[in-house]
Amino acid sequence: MAITTICIRIEGMAKEISEITMPKKDTIMLRYFSETPVTFYYVTGLKGIPVTLFKDGLIKIPSEGPIYFMETSALQIPFILYPGDSLVIKQNNNQLIFRSTDSIRNNELDFLKEVSKLYGSLRPLGTTTYLKGTMNLRERDSIIDKHYAARISFLNTYNQDHKLRPMFIEAAKNIFFYGHINEKMSLFYPGFNKKKIYNYYKDSLNIFLKYFDCDSCINNTVYKTALIHFIRIQGNESDLSSPMLFLEGLNPEELGTIENTAKQLSKRSKDYLMATIGLGVIFNAQKTKTHIRLDSIISKIESKEYKESITETYQLLNKIIETGPVESQKLYSSNNETLTFQSLLNQKKGKLLFIDLWATWCVPCMREIPFSKQLTKNYKDKLEVIFISLDSDSSVWKRYVENNLLSETNFILPNDFKSTFAKHFKLTSIPRYILIDKNGKLITTDAPRPSDPKIKELMRKYL
Repeated sequence: MAITTICIRIEGMAKEISEITMPKKDTIMLRYFSETPVTFYYVTGLKGIPVTLFKDGLIKIPSEGPIYFMETSALQIPFILYPGDSLVIKQNNNQLIFRSTDSIRNNELDFLKEVSKLYGSLRPLGTTTYLKGTMNLRERDSIIDKHYAARISFLNTYNQDHKLRPMFIEAAKNIFFYGHINEKMSLFYPGFNKKKIYNYYKDSLNIFLKYFDCDSCINNTVYKTALIHFIRIQGNESDLSSPMLFLEGLNPEELGTIENTAKQLSKRSKDYLMATIGLGVIFNAQKTKTHIRLDSIISKIESKEYKESITETYQLLNKIIETGPVESQKLYSSNNETLTFQSLLNQKKGKLLFIDLWATWCVPCMREIPFSKQLTKNYKDKLEVIFISLDSDSSVWKRYVENNLLSETNFILPNDFKSTFAKHFKLTSIPRYILIDKNGKLITTDAPRPSDPKIKELMRKYL
């Protein structure tokens, strides 16, 4: 590939950055240049795929269409990335800056960041919403509509001052539109409950339904979030403390109600919901220890990607829970190899082992991963970091490993917190770190985090 030097001006200072250009048309390429690692996620299938960028790291994301690259701060700023994009990313005064050799793309990459700062998150989670304080539902609805109108107005003004492509303008309008539906349908904002929200909007639900007849919107993260909230508000849920964005917490009756509504939607939206409902059925069956047939779930789904994701999740959750000593606990590598915990200890004898217990859904875990990787560099042949994931969705775990941890030793723990391994080490939350000496003997089951200076003191003691 050709190497081009582009000039990025930040606060009046010119910085030369080498960028790999001309990626394939079905690939998005990102290069990151700041010291502090940063994590994003994007959704192409059933769940978010996290991506952590490290200094001088190059990430290639295969994609046939635009993806919505979401940052993990309270604002949840989406950056719309297109196949063929080759971008550099930096942090400046804690602000993320995406840059291309194309000035119009730079305008587009700045826009959603600016509108989020002015008018709040486009995908607010719980208490991060701007909808705070005492208000009735009519006032709440009016405020949401005003924010929607203000975002559209800002888009028009911004486009006059900074040229944007028509394709991007339509994408931004879609984000704003489904963002405001999401805010209206969201069930868990403080001071509002589902019954009140449902009663207020029940006469408008058929109107909202037609808005989800948008097959081209299915990779829009805000669209998917709005779709889940729209579907959930119509179900007869008994427990409103269930997860906000997914369906795993619902019982079979509640999932059945949602499935009936899902059947009225367009092809791709319906398929996404049927797959998400399928995951809910699988998780519910595991929780209640009831048997379900996998083929009865995937027969309702058309997408090959969804079917594969559900099958992997089903197989992982239904692996026989090992009993007996922790040494016999089976671990599965990203290459589909299997070994026991004892055989792993035997292979690594002679090295100090730092076991990083994590999952892709665990934000504190993700923040610590760069520090765990740095430990390997600091101590080279004397120490090895072993990453053991407690993800229930192995497909999401595999994608993260392929993008971020391919050169590290990686395993996934079947049956996560219910496994022999978790019970033996009294594992009820993550991140957790286990330190094992050069002879395979346990030092501690609760080592300091890799970002904690105390870990260096402990390691020096045993190296």
